[in-house]
Amino acid sequence: MKTIHNTLKLELETWEDSGDYPSNAGGGPLPSYKYVEYVSGTVTVQMEQSDIDLFELERPFTVDNIQEHLNDNPNEVDHDFGRQLTVKTWIVKKVDGDIFEAEVDEFKAEAPEDDYEPDYDDRED
Repeated sequence: MKTIHNTLKLELETWEDSGDYPSNAGGGPLPSYKYVEYVSGTVTVQMEQSDIDLFELERPFTVDNIQEHLNDNPNEVDHDFGRQLTVKTWIVKKVDGDIFEAEVDEFKAEAPEDDYEPDYDDRED
């Protein structure tokens, strides 16, 4: 499979602890951190003959048979995020010949460390 267009983007949110506990446990809020709330955008992929032969996909391609293939092989689609994003399931939006467009459904992801900005000073003097 060859990715020909990719608009996927990791959408980040910040988890912040209010620090308001009835038992006064912890003595204050926990540190905030960023996490990936969802993945927006789509990826457009062209099937190559080797993929068609290897997975014995039916022609003409349909949303259903591409969807079934991706459910069994979610990591076949290159998404440019490396180990930071593991796609568990895709949603196939449309199929045109041997080209399909899909978006991320279920995933596991880590927020980029570069974007982490703590809300407190944890240095000890």
